[in-house]
Amino acid sequence: MRWPRTGGLCCGGPGHVDVVCVVDINGKTLAVVARHLPGSTRQDLAELQALVDSIRIEP
Repeated sequence: MRWPRTGGLCCGGPGHVDVVCVVDINGKTLAVVARHLPGSTRQDLAELQALVDSIRIEP
């Protein structure tokens, strides 16, 4: 996903990848963006995925 050069998220580097998860929670939108760079190791990617997977939303 590419963000517009104006607005959007900041601080990406060339070739960065944004994995965006969007959910609807009782009519409210929650977006989680997990960003990684081309040089990220498998361990880094696994850790990033584990962080996203650990998110729990409870009433």
